[in-house]
Amino acid sequence: MVRTAEVNAAGPRRARSRALMVAVTAAGLIVAGQGTAQAQPESTQLAPAYTIGHGSLGSIAVCIGRLDVEVYPSADGPQPYVVRLESNFVGVTPVCLVDGTFTWHNLDTGASGSDDWALSGWDGPEAGTVRYFDPGPGRVEVTIAPATPHLPGGGEFTAA
Repeated sequence: MVRTAEVNAAGPRRARSRALMVAVTAAGLIVAGQGTAQAQPESTQLAPAYTIGHGSLGSIAVCIGRLDVEVYPSADGPQPYVVRLESNFVGVTPVCLVDGTFTWHNLDTGASGSDDWALSGWDGPEAGTVRYFDPGPGRVEVTIAPATPHLPGGGEFTAA
């Protein structure tokens, strides 16, 4: 009988200990997560562009796929922001050229700009290219428009 009473008395203490351990672990994860988020540049994944590609001059090649679009602050580039395009195409040959125009428009200041880009299937799956730009602070709209028939990609992010 004494043994049963000791076990029952220890039950609430164990439950409190477990609850305290869970609370301390959760608080530690929250603090660790905040530190990590602040240490890495904040990136924004925008809507992908869907398009067809083409072969090089004199070759016949057709491919189809998407361009993933990501915008993030530049740590060491010539401009404060970077747009990265990453290719995800399939086709009948390894040659898949895709090119187009990247445009941005700061919805708060009216500033805008554009730049041409190109990607090659010779670089393999998930080949990427970057373009640096300075939209100034505010809400910025980005559009990725391939030169071939496409559904444009892009979206909006807030520049600091």
